[in-house]
Amino acid sequence: MIKRSGFHILSRGSQRLQASFQRSYSTSTQPQPESTLNYYAKRNPRGVNIKQLMDHGKTLSKKSIMTTGKWLHEELPIRLARQVKAIDVLPFGLALMPSVRNIRSRYVASVNELHSFPEIKDWEQLLKFSNLIRDLFEKHSSTLISMAKGLLELKQELGIIGGADLSQSVDVSAQLDSFFTNRIGIRFLVAQHLSVTEQLEKPVRDYIGVICKNTSLSKIARDAAHDASYIFFLLLLFCYFQIFIFQLLNFHVQPQ
Repeated sequence: MIKRSGFHILSRGSQRLQASFQRSYSTSTQPQPESTLNYYAKRNPRGVNIKQLMDHGKTLSKKSIMTTGKWLHEELPIRLARQVKAIDVLPFGLALMPSVRNIRSRYVASVNELHSFPEIKDWEQLLKFSNLIRDLFEKHSSTLISMAKGLLELKQELGIIGGADLSQSVDVSAQLDSFFTNRIGIRFLVAQHLSVTEQLEKPVRDYIGVICKNTSLSKIARDAAHDASYIFFLLLLFCYFQIFIFQLLNFHVQPQ
């Protein structure tokens, strides 16, 4: 949690920031038309669990994949629009930072693309829709990095040097946790649909989409430990390399 003095800095600074950017935010970051975004954002997303996805994907067919494609066509704009609204209410003026505004613009553009895509009536349209959401999946891959940049931009805008860690603010942390949890859900649904579409022609043993039917928690833990050890080894190797280069560059012949 941010120290009290740091929080006061954030409060005073963010109020000034909100006031100075309010006009530009209301004119330049709102999508046109706003009504489309609001239409989807006001609707509640429909929940789906792993068991339902597995039951639905046990017997793959064009008909079953068409069903999931139509469901996603209706569901994704709702979830993406609600992500936009989540960005809009980020505290301390975080939503006004250039990197975060770029994130918002990508979400708005994605909502508009999905809204404009025609109703899925045949397999050919389903494949076109799959290509569309694959492209959107890639376009949003840098969201985490962009949000981190946004936090740095806000810190610079507020004149905070060291001290307060914005990501540890109770308000910021809670809202970002919710935002990224929802993002994981969206990307999982997209990846699941794309995977089952590919597996219709190229089945993968023990998998329904991206879901493994024989998941071993112990194996996941071992793999995670192995990956962590490998990353640590690479970092250690990199540090030794830096030390070697530093010594090499600073080496000089002692005068006789």
